[in-house]
Amino acid sequence: MDQEYRHIWGRLGADMALTKEEIEILMHTDETHGYDNGVCTKIILKAFVENRIQLAGDCYIPDTSVETYNEEYGTDYEESECCWYM
Repeated sequence: MDQEYRHIWGRLGADMALTKEEIEILMHTDETHGYDNGVCTKIILKAFVENRIQLAGDCYIPDTSVETYNEEYGTDYEESECCWYM
């Protein structure tokens, strides 16, 4: 039996084991330097593949995502932020 997957946007807290150089790049990514020129994405994806990132900490689905989910899937969840801690 195939499982139907639905999409919803949320933020997940994470503990990241990164090199000094990787952290330096991430820390200097802002509006001035561009939020992501591909380098940051490569750093994070590489760390995930190498199991250097573990989900941990504060996580949430914002109220706007709940609202969008309700509209897309015809549900009626309360449109407030859903939070949990890992």
